[in-house]
Amino acid sequence: MTINTAIADLQMNALKTIRMAYANAPFFSRYFHFAEAYFSDLDQNLMRRNMRFIEGVMRLLGIHTQIIYSSTLDVHTRSTQLLIDLLKKVGADTYRCGSGAQGYQEDHLFAKQGIILEYNNFQHPSYRQLRAPTFVPGLSILDALFFAGEETVASWVTRS
Repeated sequence: MTINTAIADLQMNALKTIRMAYANAPFFSRYFHFAEAYFSDLDQNLMRRNMRFIEGVMRLLGIHTQIIYSSTLDVHTRSTQLLIDLLKKVGADTYRCGSGAQGYQEDHLFAKQGIILEYNNFQHPSYRQLRAPTFVPGLSILDALFFAGEETVASWVTRS
């Protein structure tokens, strides 16, 4: 068995697992094509595969944010300085990060560079999930789409 065959088998097994886990979700048939497209994609470049998936979900949810790849910006610093240099390169004056950034980035450096630092304290909306006695937050966008549908998920995105 070649490595490509092994990867394809793993991808198909993942797809089967998603089908079994979510087949009874209310919006499964409407959005399963996202999982099929992702796991049947034989491109070995994970970034390209992930970006095709992300861009498809963005279109579905009506998100029109421009995507800029850091690799196109010719910035070679590290850590917090890398973030600051990327922000400056695109003309941003604000950096919005998740609460998980506390502890690994140097917050004071943003202010020194005139960049406003905002923490996004996302409160995950809950929805009914199958086989879960209580809501399990932080799962895949597919989980949210399969159970809540695009209109509901889009409303969550526009509120944050």
